[in-house]
Amino acid sequence: MGRLGRLRRSTLAALIAATSVAAFALWFGIVRDLVPYESGVAIPWWALAAGFACTELFVIHARVRGSAHSLSLSELPLVLGLLLAEPSELVLAMVVGPAVVLLWTRGQGPVRLFFNLAQFALTATLATIVLHAIAPPQDTIGPLVWGATFVAVFAASLTGAVLVFCAIGLSEGSIPSKRLAGMLGADLLVALTNTSVALSGATIVANDLRASWLLIPPAAILLLAYRAWVSERAKHQSLEFLYGVTRTLSRGGDLEGELLDLLRRTRSSFRVRTAELVLLPGEPGDGAVRTARGADGYEEVMVPVAHASAAALRSVVEHDGAVRVERGDCEPALQRYLEDRGIEQALIAPVRGETRLAGVMVLGDRIGATDPFTDEDLRLFEALAAHAGLSLELDRLERQAQSDPLTGLANRTLFLSRVEASLERGSGMATVLFLDL
Repeated sequence: MGRLGRLRRSTLAALIAATSVAAFALWFGIVRDLVPYESGVAIPWWALAAGFACTELFVIHARVRGSAHSLSLSELPLVLGLLLAEPSELVLAMVVGPAVVLLWTRGQGPVRLFFNLAQFALTATLATIVLHAIAPPQDTIGPLVWGATFVAVFAASLTGAVLVFCAIGLSEGSIPSKRLAGMLGADLLVALTNTSVALSGATIVANDLRASWLLIPPAAILLLAYRAWVSERAKHQSLEFLYGVTRTLSRGGDLEGELLDLLRRTRSSFRVRTAELVLLPGEPGDGAVRTARGADGYEEVMVPVAHASAAALRSVVEHDGAVRVERGDCEPALQRYLEDRGIEQALIAPVRGETRLAGVMVLGDRIGATDPFTDEDLRLFEALAAHAGLSLELDRLERQAQSDPLTGLANRTLFLSRVEASLERGSGMATVLFLDL
C-alpha cells in the first residue's frame, strides 16, 4: 500500500506539473500577444478576479460516492472576460480570484489547491485561444463570436472535466464511477447554460457598463435552481443507498456474509478506508466481536474485541446519535482503539436493537482527495446504522423463533421451514434422515 500510494501521489504531482507547464506555455507563447475585441467597455482584471471569487465562494458541491464535485457560475465572468477584457489579464483573474477563496475560506491542502489553480489557468488559456482562432478580434461581437464562445467554453469545460476525472482516479487508486462520469457530463450542460446567459449579458454590457447589474437576477435564479437540483439528487441517492442496504440485510441468508456485504456497500458509498461493525454482547459473559472491511480486500469476520475498546465505543454513542471524532481529541481508551485500527478521523454511530444497544458502526478516513466528513455524511450514516439495527434485531428474533432456548439447537419450526424449501426446488430430491437418540 505504501509503494502504491507513493506511486499514485507521484503521478498526481506529475499531472499537476504538466497542467501548470502547459498553461504557462500557452499563455507565454500565444495568449499574451492576443488583442481584445473592439467594444466600448474594458473590464479590468481585478473586477474579473472579484467575479471569479464570488462564483467560487457560492459554489455548489455535489457529492458522488464521497467525492465532492463542484458546480458554479464561473462561466459568467469567463465569458465577460473573453469578450470585454485583455486576454492575458483574463488568465490572471481566473487564477487570483479563486485562489483567495480557496486559501482563506476553505483551507484546502497544497495538492488540491495547486491542482485547482493549474486547472483554472489551463482552461482559461484554452478558452481564449479557441475563441480567437475561430473569431478573430476584428469581428464585431455578433453571431460568429457567440458561436465561437460556445465552442471555447465547451472545450475549456471538457478539458477541466477530464483533468478532474484523472485526478480523482489517481488520488483514489481506482477508475471513477459511472455516476461521477455522468455528473461531469451534466457539468458540461451547466457550463453551456451559463454561457448562454453570460453571452446575453456581455452583449448588453458591451454597449453600456451600467447594464451589468442586470446579470444578477438570472445568475441568482440559476444558482438556486442548481442548488435545488443537487439537493434533490442527493436525497434520491441516499434513499437508493438505504434501500440497497435494507435488501442486503433482509435476504435471510448467512449473517456474516450479509454484514460483509453491508460494509462493502458502505465503504463504496462513503469512500472510506475502513468500515467496521462491532456487535456488543447481549448476555453476561459474552464478548464483543468485530466484522470489518478495509482497503485491498482486507476482511475480518467476528473477531473478538477487547472489553476496554468495546466500552469506549459504547460510551461515545450510548446516549447520543452518530458522532464525528478526531483521534487526537477523544478519550484515551477510544484514542488507543483508533490508533490500533490506523484511523485518524472517524464517524461512529449506534446500532440500536429494540431493547438495547446492539452494536456500533465505525467509518474510518476518507480515501483520496476528498473532503472531510460532513454533517450530511453524519445524517446518512446515522440512518444507515438505524436500518442495520432493525435488521439485526429481526435476525435475532428469527433465530430465537427457530432454535430451542435451552440448547440453542434448531427446533421444529426451522426443520419444517428447511424441508418446505427443499421440496419447493425445481430439481433434485429431498432426503430426511431421522435419528432416534
